[in-house]
Amino acid sequence: MAHIFVLANRFYSTKFQSHPSITLAFTNAGLAATSDILAQLITLHRPPKSQSETSYQPFDFIRLGRFTTYGFSIAPIIHTWFTFLDKRFPFNNNDIRPSSSQKRLFNKKNLIGQNQMVLKRVLLDQIGFAPFGLFLFFGSIGILEGKDFKGIKQKFEEAYLPALKTNYTVWPLVQFVNFKFLPLRYRVPFVSSVGVLWTAYLSLLNSTTTN
Repeated sequence: MAHIFVLANRFYSTKFQSHPSITLAFTNAGLAATSDILAQLITLHRPPKSQSETSYQPFDFIRLGRFTTYGFSIAPIIHTWFTFLDKRFPFNNNDIRPSSSQKRLFNKKNLIGQNQMVLKRVLLDQIGFAPFGLFLFFGSIGILEGKDFKGIKQKFEEAYLPALKTNYTVWPLVQFVNFKFLPLRYRVPFVSSVGVLWTAYLSLLNSTTTN
């Protein structure tokens, strides 16, 4: 298993160096597909809410295609955003080479400085991108579902605020870990991997509100 992981990581890193956007797009598409498959399996095994509701719900491959398309399309946008945050709030462990007597003080100041930058990234991400990302999700899925403006508006009224509130209970900590510990090339796959359950939640929320 470890050998497979090493090979997969090497393959991903090589492809990212040569074709970052398309590598991220295909990786994110696969993770989005995994999320919707999970959400649909949960729905398939969920008991009916009423006697009038049938317990049998066939697997929706068209819905799976919509989520895969969305995952493919959104990855370059997220990567561009993460790149902007890196440039706007940079930190680097190797900017200064302190002497041994200064090392402890330097490490403390450096850690505080890094955490401040990470917190600024998380704050801007959650205030700026999180509401936009959910807007993009429900709008894009609504368009892919063939909804008109009225249908998309109704979906927003039912699902947007619950999703945004749940976002603020989950993603600040995830993004702190993401921005502090992971290099740029792994950030989109990381949030998408953690977000398998999150996207499954959005998929369930999208499917249980008015269609």
